[in-house]
Order: sequence, then structure tokens, then C-alpha cells
Amino acid sequence: MTLTTLDAGINSVHKVEVLYNVGSSKSFWERKVQEFNSTIGKEKNIEIVLDTKVDANYNQAIEVAMQSDQLPDMFSYGPLKQMSELDVIVPLTELNGTEEMIERTRDLMVEEAHK
Repeated sequence: MTLTTLDAGINSVHKVEVLYNVGSSKSFWERKVQEFNSTIGKEKNIEIVLDTKVDANYNQAIEVAMQSDQLPDMFSYGPLKQMSELDVIVPLTELNGTEEMIERTRDLMVEEAHK
């Protein structure tokens, strides 16, 4: 994952672009992002920039972003084979801190949730 860093002197802010497929939950996720940005994010100099789409518009936005090499830092999408062939995703095992993240969130994980 590549984070965008805005140079603000000592307190540089790392912007994380997130594209999320929402329906009626848009206001929920906007509140959660605002809450994070004003608390933990502010403390750790991380700002989540949330872009939301709905269903077909979401899939189209991801496909256009893949083809133009403009994918956001975080998103969810189904055809992993296509993304792997385009070399636009990286295995979690190649990211620093993956093991620690898994341990902290293990209770939230569901095996094979998308099969």
C-alpha cells in the first residue's frame, strides 16, 4: 500500500484513499471515517479520504482505476485473478505489520466469507 504524505513539517499527514461500495450505509461510513480522522487519525497523523460508490458504479470505478493505474489505497473487489494479472494487488504477506494486524483483528475475521 502506498500512502500519500502531505508535508506539514514535523506533523506530516498520511492520506489513505478508500473506495467503498455503499448503499444505505453511506452516512454510517462517513460518520465512522470522520470519527477516526478526528481521534486516532489525528493522533497518528493519518487521514482517511473516503470515496463511495453504489453497486455497478463501484465496479466500473474500480475497473477504470485498474486500467489507468489509479487504484485507491484500500478497496474491495471480487475478481482477484484479474487484479493479479494486471499486477495491481500485493499479497498481505508482503506488507509490514500484517501478522500484528491479524492478531489484533482475529475475532472480527470470518473464514471463507465470500465463497
